[in-house]
Amino acid sequence: MKALTFNIHLLEPLLVNDISGGDPNSAIGFEFIPGSVIRGALIGKYLQGKTKSSIDAEDTEFRELFFDGAVRFLNAYPSNKDYSRSLPTPFSWHVEKGDPDSIIYDFATEDYSDNGEHDLEKNWKIVSEPFCHLFEIDEEEGIILYQPSNQVQIHIFRANRQRETPGESTIFRYQALEAGQDFSSVILAENELCLEKIKNLLTEEVVFNFGKSHLAGYGHVKINNINSCDNWEEYSPVGNEENNTVVITLLSDTLIRDKNTGAYSTNLNFVLGMDSKSLKKAFVSTRIRGGFNNTWNLPLPQILAIRAGSVFVYEKSPELLDRLETLKIIGIGEKREEGYGRIAVNWHQVNGIKAEKWEFKESTLPYEIKDPDSLCLAKRIVSRMTKEKLDRDLIKAVNKLEITKESIPKKSQLSRMRVIVRRSLSEDDLSIVTGHLDKMKKTASDQFQNAQIERKSLEQWIKEFAANPQSVWDALQVNKNNLPSLGNIKSDLNDNLAREYTARLIDAVLYKASKEVNNG
Repeated sequence: MKALTFNIHLLEPLLVNDISGGDPNSAIGFEFIPGSVIRGALIGKYLQGKTKSSIDAEDTEFRELFFDGAVRFLNAYPSNKDYSRSLPTPFSWHVEKGDPDSIIYDFATEDYSDNGEHDLEKNWKIVSEPFCHLFEIDEEEGIILYQPSNQVQIHIFRANRQRETPGESTIFRYQALEAGQDFSSVILAENELCLEKIKNLLTEEVVFNFGKSHLAGYGHVKINNINSCDNWEEYSPVGNEENNTVVITLLSDTLIRDKNTGAYSTNLNFVLGMDSKSLKKAFVSTRIRGGFNNTWNLPLPQILAIRAGSVFVYEKSPELLDRLETLKIIGIGEKREEGYGRIAVNWHQVNGIKAEKWEFKESTLPYEIKDPDSLCLAKRIVSRMTKEKLDRDLIKAVNKLEITKESIPKKSQLSRMRVIVRRSLSEDDLSIVTGHLDKMKKTASDQFQNAQIERKSLEQWIKEFAANPQSVWDALQVNKNNLPSLGNIKSDLNDNLAREYTARLIDAVLYKASKEVNNG
């Protein structure tokens, strides 16, 4: 596959976000640069100096370069140390909670959660860093995990900038990629002439505007390290491929439409020509993707995408392998010209590897907030943003946790325990919960001892959290390196906050169990 590889250096913070619900005065950007943004910037460069300032659908060259799929603009992901392109971290990668060495195990190749050779008391969590670099040097495998650095900026809009009028100001909050970072992208094409034309638009050191809010100091990027490659490979398989399964990993968000219903699907069976029986395992996450059409001045329809990093494990067959040889080059699904639908086949066949975590050092917010009123406001903003993020993490954690249905305590006992937990929350004292568990009558106590959650009794699970509230951050899979901040004000996961979210987690799990009792 012929390709143009290049790096994108962020001269300013970059804000690229989807059209979605939530606070209309807030925007949370992607942690990568979508291929559609790169394509849009090059379209703008292509139209410069043209007699027609807008898109001409009848222009054959224009359609070939940007719209008919002959040229594919892949997403830009964080650059590795050698300025190559990192890739989305597979959702099948897990680490043991509390493991300081971050040893990664791949559940796509072996189910460690149900393996007698391993400690049954181990609790696992998905690797939280969104990007990785998997490599092999002198028969030694290694993994580097990447967490792009984000920054939060507060903007105030006034109808009259010269005068502050009560009730006429609006506060906007933007979470964007921090300036100074490098991302790597690729443009693919079969036609060498098309690549030459695109390369002429990608001039070294020329500044492009990506994303939104250019006038507010966002979006200036510089292109460098442009190279042509005749036989470009998106990934290099690492590990032993000699097994009876085929592991397919999505390297970008993917849009698969069901041929019968027309709805967007969350599996690859239709595209691969496989039935559901041949799918052995799946580690899938989805999200809603949208956009905005500047020509129409209207938002695009929101559609369901299978998220990059999702992993599907199928039975090995010669027919499937032959089909995948083509699909891993051209991609699958819709909108492939915008970087959707990239896949890897048997890319990660390794286990038990210690991961190295890369951290972005440079900061574009070196200033210190000294004014007392500004400092108070900044602390309130950071505290609120932190709680919003923790609330989302709490919902995700509760959705994954469940008490074994056969052993759920009676609804009356669950309701009583919820009253105790909420009392401990209002009084900020988790000892109330453990004290209640110790004083329960044998009939009630047996119900909490027999109930199972995360391979331990419900009573033990509650007591462990109550004794060590800070462990709740592992349960919520909170990435402490990616918490909101504003200037020199950082998120503070203090003991009070830990006790609050410990109580809320226990209460939410008990509430979910009581609903199971009703449905049962």
